[in-house]
Amino acid sequence: MNNFKRKFLLSAVSLLIVSITVLMCSCFLFKHIEDTNGEEDYSLCTITDERICSKSTSIVEFNARYSDLIDQVKYSAKKFSGVKNLYSFTANANKAYAFMVTTERTAGNLRICVVNNGSIVQDVEIGYNEQIVITGIQGTCYIRAAGESAECLIIIDF
Repeated sequence: MNNFKRKFLLSAVSLLIVSITVLMCSCFLFKHIEDTNGEEDYSLCTITDERICSKSTSIVEFNARYSDLIDQVKYSAKKFSGVKNLYSFTANANKAYAFMVTTERTAGNLRICVVNNGSIVQDVEIGYNEQIVITGIQGTCYIRAAGESAECLIIIDF
């Protein structure tokens, strides 16, 4: 075997070992937030209002799907933990914004709310079809989902 082939083979094996190591480490770094308050209670235990209202959000998802169409946002996950931006819009204080939110929670803890200027302005009832009307708010609004090992389906119709 010539020197070039040996160096190439050594580089390929080294790259493979590094890739496998990074993949295995990442599997242990990103964990779901455990549901510690039981199956019947779906209120959040670990995620705080401050984290929901934070400028940055982060999540760990398993088998999740997200679609953002012209008049509908749909999100489903077999398991998700963290805070996810589902939709954002710029509100004018002189206008009203209405949308229908449908939620199903099968497992874990789940909270859906509207955030504006670093505070929660409205919570969405879980397990129902609920019409939300936002008025008198100025600036960017976020519809966010916070989950702790949550299995859910969320549909927002505009």
